[in-house]
Amino acid sequence: MRETPLDRRAAPEELSPGQRPAAEAALGEYVRALKAHWFVVALVILSCVGAAVAWTGLRSPAYETSARVLVSPLPQDDRTFVGVRVVRDAGEPTRTIQTAATLLESDEAAVRTAQSLEPPATAAEVAEAVSVEPLGESNVLAVRAIADSSERAAQIATAYAGWALRVRVQGVREEIERLLPGLEAQRRALGSLSSTAAADLAARIVQLRASQTQGDPTLSFEQAAAPGTVTGPSRTLVVVLSLLAGLALGAAAAVLLELTRTRVRDADEASALFPMPVLARVPKWTRRARIAAAGGSSLLHSSAHPAFQAVYLQLAEQRDGGRVVMVASATTADGKSTSAVELAKAMALAGERVILMDCDLRSPPIGRRLGLQDSVRMPDMEDPEAALQLLLTPVPDWPLWVAAVTEEPGSPWALEALVNRLPQLVRAARRRADFVVIDTPALGEVSDALPLLREVDDVIVVTRPGHTDRAAYGGMRDLMERMAAPVRGALVVGVANDGPAYRSQTPRRQGHGGALRTRLKSVIER
Repeated sequence: MRETPLDRRAAPEELSPGQRPAAEAALGEYVRALKAHWFVVALVILSCVGAAVAWTGLRSPAYETSARVLVSPLPQDDRTFVGVRVVRDAGEPTRTIQTAATLLESDEAAVRTAQSLEPPATAAEVAEAVSVEPLGESNVLAVRAIADSSERAAQIATAYAGWALRVRVQGVREEIERLLPGLEAQRRALGSLSSTAAADLAARIVQLRASQTQGDPTLSFEQAAAPGTVTGPSRTLVVVLSLLAGLALGAAAAVLLELTRTRVRDADEASALFPMPVLARVPKWTRRARIAAAGGSSLLHSSAHPAFQAVYLQLAEQRDGGRVVMVASATTADGKSTSAVELAKAMALAGERVILMDCDLRSPPIGRRLGLQDSVRMPDMEDPEAALQLLLTPVPDWPLWVAAVTEEPGSPWALEALVNRLPQLVRAARRRADFVVIDTPALGEVSDALPLLREVDDVIVVTRPGHTDRAAYGGMRDLMERMAAPVRGALVVGVANDGPAYRSQTPRRQGHGGALRTRLKSVIER
């Protein structure tokens, strides 16, 4: 039994993405996405960096400074200020200082600060510019202010700290004022019962009256704000961060584009989707070659001829009697029919007896492409040898015979009947020629070629990067795997021609192959 590339999947260089380590496969897909969409990545990076440079050039500089307020918390067992909101030692320095910061945050202080500034500001502007935060691990609060000038920042920070303390003084006075009448009543009631309790209460009342003048004993102004310094990230830092952000966004865009892409990008991706050796690469057609093909000559550019010669030589190595070669593709217009014609020509010009069979009965392209004018229908198949004889047509000025129909079936039932007859014709052609080259419909779209897979010795998969549909390519791969198709390798068409290496001149139509054509005709007509 023949060994095919599908049987040799264990080779390291032929492992599919699912068989390679997951991390390696994922990294490979990521790198391919970046390479394929490098222009998008570069554009996103340039956009982010440009926006960052423009923003840093247009933004106004901001200055920051801070005034300082000292926090002196009362002990937890202090009874003098029970009922008055002051800062007490909570047992945890962080919690204590956070409580003090909360007491200094005041809407009234923001309003008073805004009114005292020159020029005046609004309370909302002051509230947005000011923040009260602990200064490190100390018992000092920093009243920070940010403004568009160093002097303005210092003015706001100092004014807010002063007004916040004044508001605290007023608040403590009002709380003590509400607390004293009740304490006085308690002292009078205790005067005749307990001289000690009455004395303690009297001492507390004296301390509270003294605090009415001093204000909050736990908060005091320590230092006014100095002129502010420029704050915010530097231009260099902003540009570096924008570069990193642009790289991340560009990479994400590249991966997203890769996920939404439907076409096979290159030969490497095709090999990853369907592991097989690449037999040859056919360069892109020149404009002159496309015009020639449209005119019916089907002659590729001279740089393409060595590719089909290489395919023929690889097929000829394992020849044992008549060999049937199927040229298949995943999608229509991948270059399959042109490749079948050119491969048959390369074989015929090498002295082989070649029959080119057009088995694409839905839209037969070979006859039209080679300029066969006569209308040919599929003959009766009671005798495959006779039917093949009726279908065989010599190609003008080429040592090549074609078995092709030029009239499409009239109904789906007729098409199915004709498709079922094709294996008999292939077996008949094998007995008459050294090579039988078969052109079939796209396997990723219709299944007409499946019955022929049991009759062929080699399958050549034509891939056209940028055109072959990825889903159809995967579907074709699954069909061939289930049918154990003898896949020989891939023919990649439409690749970039990096430059002239050795150029062979494809033989022209006049004066070449006459003896070979005469020989082939005599063999076929026997």
